[in-house]
Amino acid sequence: MKLTHDNKIIVEYNDYGIPVGEGGTELRSYIGVVVRDNVSILYNDWRRVPLEIKEKCWDHVLTMGTSLRNFRSALITEFIQSNKDHYNKLKLPPTKYPRITKSEWQEFVDRMLGTEFQKAELEVSIKEIDRNQLWLMAQRNSSGGYEDDVQQVARKIEDLKSQVEQAPFTIMESMTF
Repeated sequence: MKLTHDNKIIVEYNDYGIPVGEGGTELRSYIGVVVRDNVSILYNDWRRVPLEIKEKCWDHVLTMGTSLRNFRSALITEFIQSNKDHYNKLKLPPTKYPRITKSEWQEFVDRMLGTEFQKAELEVSIKEIDRNQLWLMAQRNSSGGYEDDVQQVARKIEDLKSQVEQAPFTIMESMTF
């Protein structure tokens, strides 16, 4: 594993901004721990996680949405899908994740085995990329990160997206050009 002179892990990124190599594996592992320790499995989407929880995690990494989705997917694959015909085995959360409460686990299992989830699982959809996300992807530097001025804009974009998703807003005055 590559380290800097002050023993920080060097993370390399591919052309799509995805961490790769040993440093990338370490980063993904760390992100997974932060997400599992701070975010309830009851959130279907990273955009639904309350801002205060995101802010708590934000200092650590920028790719937590993927980690939450991967964690939930792993729970579904490893525990729910393999036991969907044996509901008794799904009454308690996995012991290897002690932070998941029994009530959280029951609600999660019920959602995942519900008809709405089963329908969604069968549908194939194309994910559109928001313009702001596309802009951020284009701003990555050669090491896969952002320069300081872009980092500030990235945080502002995430804050604004959270505000829009959490509360409706109205335009107070008309704008003319």
